[in-house]
This record gives sequence, C-alpha cells and structure tokens, in this order.
Amino acid sequence: MHHIISQPIKVGGNEFNVGASIGIATYPEVPTVDKLVQSADMAMYEAKKNGRHFACFYTKHLENKHRNQRTLEHELEQALETNELHAMYQPIISSKTESGLNVESLCRWESHKLGSVSPEKFIPVAEAALLGDSLGRVMLQKGGQLKKLCEQNNIKLGKLSINVFGRQFVDKEFSDRLLRELQEFDIPPELLCIEISEQQMIDNLKDCQEQLIKLRRNGIEIALDDFGTGFSSIMHLKQFPVDVIKLDRALTANIDRNQDNQALCEGIIHMAHRFNMTVTAEGIERQEEYKVLHEMECDEFQGYLFGRPMRDSALLDHWQLDHWQKVGKH
Repeated sequence: MHHIISQPIKVGGNEFNVGASIGIATYPEVPTVDKLVQSADMAMYEAKKNGRHFACFYTKHLENKHRNQRTLEHELEQALETNELHAMYQPIISSKTESGLNVESLCRWESHKLGSVSPEKFIPVAEAALLGDSLGRVMLQKGGQLKKLCEQNNIKLGKLSINVFGRQFVDKEFSDRLLRELQEFDIPPELLCIEISEQQMIDNLKDCQEQLIKLRRNGIEIALDDFGTGFSSIMHLKQFPVDVIKLDRALTANIDRNQDNQALCEGIIHMAHRFNMTVTAEGIERQEEYKVLHEMECDEFQGYLFGRPMRDSALLDHWQLDHWQKVGKH
C-alpha cells in the first residue's frame, strides 16, 4: 500500500510526492465501531511521530501512554497559569574573553501536584500540544529578569539562548510575536539566540526559512542544536539561515579517545568557519575533551566542566571568577 500511495502525482504539469501514516485497530481487542475508529486514530498519530510511510497498531500500552500524556498536558497547562515553570541557566564559555556572560536558558517544572517533572517528559508533551509559544514566553520573561539582575551586579550579559520547536514556525505570526515579546521584556534582539534542533529544522524547512531570515535581520542569532545526530549535510548548512552550530555530545564525548570523532569535529569546525558560523561544543565534562576541541579552534564550550544548569543568583555567583580561570582549575 505504501508503494502505491507514494507514487508521484502529476497535477497541472507539477509533480507531487505524497506520504501516508496509517493507524490500525482490530476487533475483538477493540469491541465497538466507535472505539475502533478512536483507537485507529490514536495509532495513526503515533505513526506520524515516526515519520512518513509508517504504520502503527493500536495496543493497550499505547492507550495508557496517550492517557498519561493527556494528564501531563493538562497539568502543564495549569502550570503555565500558576507560575510553576522556571528557568535554569547553563554557562556557554566563549574563546572571546570580551563576550561577557553567555547562557542557555533551560525550562524546568516544579509541580505542586507531581513534584519535579523532568524535561524529557514534559518537553515532548509541550511540543505535541503546541505549547511552545507559552514556554518561550516564560523563558523570555525570566530572561528579562536575568538581564536586570546582571545590570544590577555590573555583569555584561552577552548572549541569552532559548529553545524553540520547529512546529512553532508553522504560525506565520511567530517571528512578529517573538519580536514584540522581546520589546515587552526589555531584551535587545542582538542579545537573543534561538536554538532549534537540526532534525526539526529539516522537518519544517519551508516554514522556518522565511521567518528565521526575518529574525536574523532584526539581530537575533540562530543556532542549529544537536548537530551530528540528524541527517547532516553541507547542502543543509547552505540552506539554513544559521549563525551557530552546536556539536552534540554524541560527537564530543570522550573525543580525546575517539579519532573518528576527532576527524568529524575538526572537519565540521573548519567547514563552519568557512561559512562564517560559530561552533559550540556541547556536553563537555572533562578537561581532556575541552583541550582537544580548543586546539581545533572550536569557538564556544558548554557542559558540566564549566557549570551545571543553575538558578540566576547561583549563576552570577559562579561567574564572579574569570571563566578561563575556572577552566584551568579542572
């Protein structure tokens, strides 16, 4: 069936490629017609998560998974109203000593009902429920507070990075809304870097391109996150309006012991520099990893070696020492 559906369709001289996601439910496991339709629909949405040309069967496990997701989605919507979400900041160390304090803002959830909910659980739910704009607004609000705190402590905030979902760009008003919120929270556009994962940018390329170009024209940096875990290619880099490439920990972990990853990272860094892009190495936990990547002229570093995600007050205390001094102590 997939082979038949995926045949190109010609309309008015143009050729279109069509894909299908299929959900399957069976009797007597599902006892009624209405329930069969609902269960097949549930399985179809699960199939869509796994890409084009994919079929999924309904199971009780799948139903329990969706029920738990709906519960978590409801609690997350309540959390947005009751201010249960907060920001944790992880330093990004730059080779440019004049760059100031660069951080990635990470959303965290302390639920009054559920306790601490890990990002691995609630971030995919937020993406599926189209709550990315709401989470982003919280991160910008907290970022505005961090900026004021830095100013009060005579600390230069160089870059504030926040994560966005590729699906947010489907809304043509996304970029305009983001620019309005920056003004609302007194964050200069040149202070902001938005991070989008490589795979999400590929999946939403047409929707992303125009708005990302507009954001860049207004001074916002664009970072391609998790680089090296998706379908990386030079052509993609040429297509993407990108300022920063963030090397995933899958490439940087134990790089001092992995000659293949050394060759990959060195090639990516040189290629990115030819495209006038900055390269950030993520997940740096050991001095040996930092040393190898620094010798490759990697521009920025992020990971537990330099600091775990922390609250804003702890972040400023952590920054009182020069960051190169901190690196030298490890």
